[in-house]
Amino acid sequence: MHVVIDIPEDIYQYVINTGTYGHYHFNSAKAIKNGTPLPKGHGRLIDAGVLAVALAQIDWTDTLVETDKGE
Repeated sequence: MHVVIDIPEDIYQYVINTGTYGHYHFNSAKAIKNGTPLPKGHGRLIDAGVLAVALAQIDWTDTLVETDKGE
């Protein structure tokens, strides 16, 4: 099962660096309970903001050859 949870950045960094919660009072059960379960068969998750920037850059790119309308 995949669940998306929201945790504070400082707790995330501490867990990544130490492998424990240390002195943090972090309730992982609450984070999971309040998380968003992803349905089976879900597609690829992407950062849509990055895609929007890429599409905007395409619109700003100079045209090298105009469209040939085939007339």
